[in-house]
Amino acid sequence: MSVKVYGFTHSPWVQAVLLALYDKELEYDLHIRPPYDVFKKWGVYMPAVSLDDGPWEIESTQILTKFCLLYTSPSPRD
Repeated sequence: MSVKVYGFTHSPWVQAVLLALYDKELEYDLHIRPPYDVFKKWGVYMPAVSLDDGPWEIESTQILTKFCLLYTSPSPRD
């Protein structure tokens, strides 16, 4: 999986996304300049995330939910 993240690490929302990626052990590329498509559509709004070169998403709560849903391992059974 290819994960691209745009944002500055001083942003708490960017930090939340980066922590979720770390927790799920997903590698990512962090960009400090917005990709042209992101800048053209939203300006310097961050974070922005693209999964597998798909469309960029900017709503951090939806991004975090997607990571949790896509990469949650099943609970072990007793």
